[in-house]
Order: sequence, then structure tokens, then C-alpha cells
Amino acid sequence: MHWSKMFVTSGLQTKNNTQSQGYVMYVRPTSANHLGDSVSFTSPKMYFYENRTSLALTVQFWYKITGTSPLSLSVRLHGNKEAGSPLGFVTGSSTGGNWTKGCIRGTFTGNNDYFYVDVKATSQFNSSNGDIMIDDIVVTKNTRCDGSSSTSGSGHVTNSPMTSLISVSCDFENSEMCGYSNRNLTYDDFDWTRHQGKTKSIHTGPDADHTSGSGYYMYIEASSPSKQGDVAKLQSPPFFADGNQRLTFWYSMYGDSIGSLGVYLTNGNTQQKLFSESTASATPSWKQACVDITTEQANARIEFRGVVGSNYNGDIAIDDVNLDTGNCNNITGNTSEPSKWTEWSHWSTCSTTCGIGTITRGRTCKYVKRSTFCTGNSTEIHECSSGPCPSWSKWYEAACSSTCGNGTRERLRTCSTGTDSDCLGKSTDIVPCIGTECI
Repeated sequence: MHWSKMFVTSGLQTKNNTQSQGYVMYVRPTSANHLGDSVSFTSPKMYFYENRTSLALTVQFWYKITGTSPLSLSVRLHGNKEAGSPLGFVTGSSTGGNWTKGCIRGTFTGNNDYFYVDVKATSQFNSSNGDIMIDDIVVTKNTRCDGSSSTSGSGHVTNSPMTSLISVSCDFENSEMCGYSNRNLTYDDFDWTRHQGKTKSIHTGPDADHTSGSGYYMYIEASSPSKQGDVAKLQSPPFFADGNQRLTFWYSMYGDSIGSLGVYLTNGNTQQKLFSESTASATPSWKQACVDITTEQANARIEFRGVVGSNYNGDIAIDDVNLDTGNCNNITGNTSEPSKWTEWSHWSTCSTTCGIGTITRGRTCKYVKRSTFCTGNSTEIHECSSGPCPSWSKWYEAACSSTCGNGTRERLRTCSTGTDSDCLGKSTDIVPCIGTECI
């Protein structure tokens, strides 16, 4: 078994309960798993530079465990110099298919350089079944498990907004951008922009983000007031470069006036160029790049530099940045693999029970390591009919109850199916009538 990133289109639980679809981390056992088998994944390293000798940290997350013989879930927060046991959460109970909020909180005193979250799934039985999903892992300082601040005085509790994990690895879906920031304009000319969908200029920029096709990415806008040669610098949060890391990212450089994209490893006034590209793409497709980081240094940052070309159609975009252990030779898979449609779903039932309606079916574009967009439609709609709707005949009217003056007349009608209850309305009615004038 292994953890994988899975896109779900319904039943997604988030910390603010607003999303109906998105990514989760997911694991399911196989028939080959035995009691005690386990699989883990870890977060990127997190750095907190204040009060490292006494740092109160909280980890909040959502999880779902299913199955009659379920896997157990362990979530632990580690400090790299902490002597004691890591801060941890363990459960082996099914949540009945419901999303459940988990939280762990504690104080670290080991003067740690960095922290990381470790998530482990373990087989509790020789034939564990079901699966585990986990989402929205959030690490905060000085925050209680209810989201309130733990630092206010005189017993007063103030709300403390939850912040995203600070990380070099980022898909830019969160507005806080994982701690990435634009350089002060003292050091560059304009800013990178977080954006969703197409850029505002035609014939340049990507059509959508790389992560899902409906999310966010970062880009530089080459239109006025930007001018040729202007530089925008986007910096990652600081991290520890251990000399055995690789940086992968996806970029789009579509347009006939592309400037250049550079990627640097920086530390204060020192810098090392990792990547440079100035060749435009013929399509708005995303391309993947990978660079090795072989330098060892603390407080390092990744800096993306976008340079404006000769005209407005020179937008440059980046997305899905990932910092990982190892080198680029260890990456498997074809980085130019095209997007692929899933199989069509079954046709829906007709939208009406009678008369003319519609039936629909859909499919999903699989965005794993994509470099091109799926062509064609994600939905098909056809007309359908389950036969004519029941209808009334015309009214058949009886004679007026009075031969002169005012009276009433009974009228009746029949439903086309032979059963009056199939038609809407009543089959009989009494209406006023007027006979001849009485003498």
C-alpha cells in the first residue's frame, strides 16, 4: 500500500467547509498487506525563528477512516533536535465514513532548527480493509485546538486565524501562497500576481492552472505599465538546503514577446543560478523543469525572476513547485505526458418523466503531470423522451340545470391514459350557466 494524492469531486471536508472538490492524501491496503505493515509520508520542513527554546505549536487536520478492520492513523509533529517523544495523535477507530477533526498541541524546548509532520497508516489486522483520507493539515504557533489564541492576557481569548503550512513546495491554491512573497520594489520593478483562469492578454499565458485546471498559479503580466526589461522577483520562505535536494516546478512561457524566466538559490546577498529559459512555447501548455540543489546552507530561499519581453504578449507563469530529497535523475515518468480523459460515465436518467427532456454524461480530465490540455468536451447532452405526457380531453358539457334564468352546468373530461389521477387537475367541474329569459 502507499499514500497517494487523489482528486475527489464530492464529499470533501475542509477547515471552512466551503469546498466541494479538491485533493486529499489517500491510502488503501491491498491483499498483500499483513499485520504491522505501515506506510508514511512527511511534510516539507517548517522553520520558526522566534522563541525556538520554548515554542508552542498546534497541528490541526481532518481525517476519515473507513472499514470493518480499519488501518490505524498516526500524525506526529517532530523537531529535529527534540530529545523527547514527538507530539502525536494515534487512532485505530473507523469514523463511519465521516470527516473528523484531529488536533495535537504541545511545547518544544529543544532549540530545533526545523519541524516536520509525519503521517503514518498501519495495518491492525492481517486483512485490514477500508481506507484513510487526510486533508487540510495546518501548523500554527500559540494556537489552541479550537483555533483561539493562547497568548492573550487576563483570561481574554481572541480569535487567531488559521494559516497555511509555510513551505517551499506550493501549488498556490491558498491566498497566503505557502509563505512566498514578492521582493520589495527596492530590489525589483513590479510583482508576481496570483491568478485563476486565463491572463488578461490574448495569445499569451496559460489557459488555466496546472494543478487542477480550475485553481491558481503565479504569473507576471507583461502589459503596461510593465516595460521591456522589467524584473519581478518572487521568493520562497527560508529553508535548510542540505545538499541533496531537487526542485521541480511547472512553467508556461507562451507568447511571441517572451522575456525570460530565471530560478536562483539565494541567501542574503549571495545567489546561485539554478535555471534559465528565454525560449517561447508555441502553445499555452505547461512544461516541467527539475534542478538539483547541491549546496548546503541554512536560511536559503528559492527566487523566481520573471523578465518582461518586448511586448504585451509575454506573460510568464509558474505552478506546482516541489522541493524534495534526491536528484532529478530519480524522477520517473514522462514530463510531457499529455492529459487524458477518463471513461465516460453512464448516461443519467431523463430529466423529465414524460415529454422531451435531456440526458447527460460526463468525464474528467486527468491532470497528472500534464503538459497539454484535454481536447473535447467534459459533458455530453442529448434529448430524451419517455413518451407523451398525460393530457386532458376537451370538456364535455351537460345541459344547464335551469331552462330559464341562472343555473349551473356540469362538465367533465377524461385523461389520455384512461386514469384520471395521471393528469393534473380535476376531471369534473360545475360552472354557472344562463338559460332563456323567464316569462
